[in-house]
Formats: sequence, structure tokens, C-alpha cells
Amino acid sequence: MVEQGHRAESLGQIREGLSAWQAQHLALLAQARGKDGQVEDWLSTVVEALAFVERTEERYYEAELYRLKGELLLQLSPDNQSEAEACFHQGLNVARKQ
Repeated sequence: MVEQGHRAESLGQIREGLSAWQAQHLALLAQARGKDGQVEDWLSTVVEALAFVERTEERYYEAELYRLKGELLLQLSPDNQSEAEACFHQGLNVARKQ
């Protein structure tokens, strides 16, 4: 598209693709950390990814991030059940909108 004179449009599409890729890879990193027993690191990665989603408005992986956050909260403590449930509901709401 750049070669055909559509520079601005193609750069926008490239940025969108990179944003989706970054959010997805942050979620994968969070999953790996959680499975490795690094629950606190997982939480920080999920929070970072959700902040990235808000900053860029690239919401492709947002529902999965809320699901991961809910799972993390339950791993940390059963006392986090209501907060985890809120994350699961938020993830479902995002998925329905998508």
C-alpha cells in the first residue's frame, strides 16, 4: 500500500497490527509467569497489558486479559472471589461487544 501511494493508511494498519501483537504477547507472558508460580509477576503483566489496551484502544485481546486477571486473583487468595468474578463479567461483556 505504501508503494501505491497510501502511506498514511498503511502506517495506521501496521500500527494496529503491532498493537494487537503486543497485547497478545503480554497476555502470553502473563500465562507463562502464572504457570511458573510467579503469580505476582503475572498480575503486574496483566495490569500492564490492560493499561496498554486503554492507552492504544487496541481491544483485540482485552477479554482474555480480564479472564487471566480473574484467574490470578483466585490463585492469590479465595478471598478475592468477588473481584475475580467482576473480572470474568468484564471479560464476558467485552467479548459480547466484540
